[in-house]
Amino acid sequence: MTVTRYRLEHHRGTVDITLSNALLVVRSQGNALLDKPKAVEVPLTDIRHFCVVPVIRAQQIISRRNPDDSGFLYDESFDSELIVSFQREGKLLKRRYFVSQSDPDLLELLSELTDARPDASLAGLEPREALRRIGVMSARTVVWIIVGALVGLPVLVTLGALTYFIATGFK
Repeated sequence: MTVTRYRLEHHRGTVDITLSNALLVVRSQGNALLDKPKAVEVPLTDIRHFCVVPVIRAQQIISRRNPDDSGFLYDESFDSELIVSFQREGKLLKRRYFVSQSDPDLLELLSELTDARPDASLAGLEPREALRRIGVMSARTVVWIIVGALVGLPVLVTLGALTYFIATGFK
């Protein structure tokens, strides 16, 4: 196996993935002022699972206002997430990275990674099943949890306060 590299620059940051004979190296850097470069080096033998799943439209939102006033402004440079789970010091860790599924460099990297670790690839599965096996929630589920918390928590507080005032006779 030769060294294979994939790089993507998107609105929120940059991801640089390198695959060699024995190592998967992912370097990422966010574009925000306080973001620091992050690097994850994973021996191929420590990879438990990996998959590429589509993102939901909400993950691509850059701004609530498009310059032509047509709604949201989206980052179209990525369409999927590469999710990798791996062992490190006895713990199972998971990382997610935005990728462009149709990029030839990514396709080559995934092909070589699958050749090196066919037992870890979840490529043939439906996204929902791949996410379940790798042990992460889908982005859609996370959005619903956040919306539920933002809507549900005030409702619960209001109902609790109302119950208290009814029980105490509005004193």
